[in-house]
Amino acid sequence: MSDNLASAHYQLGGVYEQLSRYADAGAHYETSLQLYEQVEGSDGDHVRQVLESLAEVRDFQGDYTAARQLGTRLRRNATSQNVRLMDASADGDTLNKLANEALEAGNYSAAESYYQRALVLYEQSVGPVQADVAQVLENLGQLYRDQEQFSIKRAEPLFLRALSIRESLYGAN
Repeated sequence: MSDNLASAHYQLGGVYEQLSRYADAGAHYETSLQLYEQVEGSDGDHVRQVLESLAEVRDFQGDYTAARQLGTRLRRNATSQNVRLMDASADGDTLNKLANEALEAGNYSAAESYYQRALVLYEQSVGPVQADVAQVLENLGQLYRDQEQFSIKRAEPLFLRALSIRESLYGAN
């Protein structure tokens, strides 16, 4: 239940951030963070996502000290998260799902990071010519194609590689 409430606060924070209503965005991100920490603990996947958004808002507000502190916490959590993911034998599926959630939440840099990590894990675990690899390539390509902060030129090689993989698996027609 708390995770649904946390998600609602996070989504509203994202709306306010896009509207440049940073005080409102920060308040909702703070509430979301507190709720996610109750559900996931301090190094949960959603906690990291909210921390990234909150750090960005604090930076926009000119509160560089708070932004730096959140950045330091993010780095600590990233190390903890990487260890936890590997210890739990998390695979590309988990990272791909996290990327999709980050994308839906409008956290494009986190989505990119998760997609890239999923791609590496898939390539290492199942090999470079598998449907899972193609799917992540397409997801990452769509992110690059659809989001202005990324270059659309980065999407083409990903789509071409995904197509090549799918053709090798299923045939050209």
